[in-house]
Amino acid sequence: MRQKIFYIFVKRQVNETCFFSEQCEAMTEQTECRDGRCVCLFEMNPFFKPDGSVECRAPINKPIEPEKYIDPAMIGVLVAMAVMFIIICVVLRLFSK
Repeated sequence: MRQKIFYIFVKRQVNETCFFSEQCEAMTEQTECRDGRCVCLFEMNPFFKPDGSVECRAPINKPIEPEKYIDPAMIGVLVAMAVMFIIICVVLRLFSK
């Protein structure tokens, strides 16, 4: 015959102190007791509603935009090519006369 052990605990909100995860789960789903505080699971963020309840939701991430990067070496190459173009034009002009 198995004996059932029932724990009596106080329900806790997010960010309140706790000892058991059941204390947190009793008030808000998807929460756990971590380091003595009730926190949302899976890196979710708590959102506090006007009625005082708390909901754990995934953070909203903006789409990642490509990084705008200008390579300084490429600028140097372009400047060198421009100077070479000017030199070639001057040399051709001198020899054309």
